[in-house]
Amino acid sequence: MHTVNVNGAAIEIKHTDPYALQNMSAGAGAQGDIKAVMPGRVVKILVQEGQDVTQGQPVLVLEAMKMENEIKAPVAGKIEKICVAESASVESGAMLVNIEPI
Repeated sequence: MHTVNVNGAAIEIKHTDPYALQNMSAGAGAQGDIKAVMPGRVVKILVQEGQDVTQGQPVLVLEAMKMENEIKAPVAGKIEKICVAESASVESGAMLVNIEPI
């Protein structure tokens, strides 16, 4: 939470990282699901199916609004399924990768 003074009035601003919301919107039982939080294009896939990953490890790069965003594993586990290909365009909410948590 930040407070900004504009023309003598204090305005409180709260910033929420859309990637932090990613797992909360995935729903119960889907904690290893990685979904696109905005439309974009898959630039590079950094893992392979069957590969073990740690929490916070980069999984893929998604270009959205002319910016490249490194998408990280929300949990430690094994890559169960990669649902997209490099250069694919994805819509908001599209399933990208599923990780089987350990």
